[in-house]
Amino acid sequence: MTRRFTVTGLGPTAGVILYGLMAASLLQSFIRPGTGEASIGLLSVASGQRLALGNLNPEPGSTDSGSSSLTGDRALGLFRVTFYWLVDEDAYSGERTCPLYDLQGRLLGYFPEGFMRDFRMESCAVLHDGRILSGPVAGNRCRVVTAPVGCNDLALNALHSVAVDPAVIPLGAKLYIPDADGAPLGGGARHDGFFRAQDVGGSIRGRRIDIYLGAKSNIARFTATALCCSGLTEVYLMP
Repeated sequence: MTRRFTVTGLGPTAGVILYGLMAASLLQSFIRPGTGEASIGLLSVASGQRLALGNLNPEPGSTDSGSSSLTGDRALGLFRVTFYWLVDEDAYSGERTCPLYDLQGRLLGYFPEGFMRDFRMESCAVLHDGRILSGPVAGNRCRVVTAPVGCNDLALNALHSVAVDPAVIPLGAKLYIPDADGAPLGGGARHDGFFRAQDVGGSIRGRRIDIYLGAKSNIARFTATALCCSGLTEVYLMP
């Protein structure tokens, strides 16, 4: 809604001064506390709320347009998106020639080469009897755990946990990814766009995030979103 202001009873000089003061109250420049980043905002005369116009000193790789309506968030910029999942023994066939042991050296069984290859890549697996494996480490050994875990035994939550480079995003950080917001989760539920940085990976370096799917079939939750369509997505660090 556009508001019109009429000034009467003032000479030309007073009118100019008054309109200048009104303009100054609308346009404000300020420094984000603790960041040294300058940004510009508009103040609504009616509500007094600041409408962000964007960061004047964006970080390298950032495409901060000031469009986020989140409070206290910080745009980290564009990240490449990949996915990882819980490797399911039941999805593999073939000759069982590869032994796997627990950390004490006890034999867990023999498995197809394809299962072992993907287990090494994804670092988490479920056996046909329901046991969950984490690892593996040197010598075809791995941990038997009660539920999928990431770095420092942080619990992995399917579709909400991500692996990151800790030099870029701290472990435990809460993230918001707009491109995931609204993705169907089944049963009428929708993704809220929030994730936790709870894992790392040998190939996760720099501006890349790896979303934990749980079951590999959960990739279907994101196939219609920009996460899969573009391969790049905006990431916000939440307080």
